[in-house]
Amino acid sequence: MAILKINDAEYRTDILDLREQLHVARRLHPIVGAIKESLMRGSLFMLKFGQKEATNQDKPEEVTLKFEEFLNELDAIEPFTTALGKMSDEDADYIMNRCLAKAYRINRNPATGEIVGLHPVVDVNGRMMYDDIKLDVALQLVWSVASESLGNFTSVNRLFQQTG
Repeated sequence: MAILKINDAEYRTDILDLREQLHVARRLHPIVGAIKESLMRGSLFMLKFGQKEATNQDKPEEVTLKFEEFLNELDAIEPFTTALGKMSDEDADYIMNRCLAKAYRINRNPATGEIVGLHPVVDVNGRMMYDDIKLDVALQLVWSVASESLGNFTSVNRLFQQTG
């Protein structure tokens, strides 16, 4: 289980069951190697994407890249984007559906800070329950579920612990 603060919302992600872990791991296999290669090329994007804890800043971090740095970043993430582009729609849907089904938005009591509710971010048919969850947030939730569920099976968690 992981707790994440993304933008103005808090989420809890849980671990996939055994069979879901197997099937997600099979589908993610090409992506894991691409993530490693992107990190080895020095991708700041991949390092930031792999961070588990969001910052408590009210304003997003301002990042400015010179054109040469931008080209280097594109070169660094190219293995990841290529592997992602080759993934079938069915595999991508499977991973998204299974992982988002293990993600919940947290509601807290404003006076005590105690968790008073966990609400699924997708319904039983896989439709998003919150209009403010866009692709960037959904991918962070998917990543949290996948890395928590497959951390002992793959070296993904160790990769980010060593580099991030």
